Amino acid sequence: MADRPPDTIGGMAFWLLARTSRIRQHPEAAHIAASITRAAARAQRAIDLPPEGLYAGPCGTCGRPLYVRAAAVTVTCARHDPPWSGDVASRREWMLSESVHVLVHAAAADSRLGAPGVRVAHAALIRWGGEGRLA
Repeated sequence: MADRPPDTIGGMAFWLLARTSRIRQHPEAAHIAASITRAAARAQRAIDLPPEGLYAGPCGTCGRPLYVRAAAVTVTCARHDPPWSGDVASRREWMLSESVHVLVHAAAADSRLGAPGVRVAHAALIRWGGEGRLA
């Protein structure tokens, strides 16, 4: 078929954009719109996945983001000789005190605000935000 979109995300988006009038008039327009909406939502969820492990803050030397397992006591950045290390509990206290001044989306907040090994539910953050408990 000569009227096929390029096999890239951008190419498909431009192909659809050029045909919005035809799609709007198509008997299956509602189904097409729902399919595109679902695909976009799936892509967004895949892109916005929280990182593996718990965020332990930036390296004290180079600023690189560091992550640890739930039971970790220390965090280490091996980019340095000797490696830089820090205490997870004290870094967590520092991050929480600094987080008062940071604006993040719910996916980042729920991966960073729970106690080590404990996740704050995304729905709870949304509810708390609606109740004015988060600012």
